[in-house]
Amino acid sequence: MHREEDELRARELALKYNLIMTGGSDFHGFYGESPITLGSKSPDAAVVGALKERKQLLLWG
Repeated sequence: MHREEDELRARELALKYNLIMTGGSDFHGFYGESPITLGSKSPDAAVVGALKERKQLLLWG
């Protein structure tokens, strides 16, 4: 339920600090101010690959 400018700011910070952008998992159900679908902020396969690469870098330098 973040505003578009909130999501843009989060993307800017992720890029600035070299973070991998993943989808949210804090789903509380189908209620609230606006309809939110479970999995609507899911990362694609490229994100999974980036996470695996980052893990390898952290483990093996």
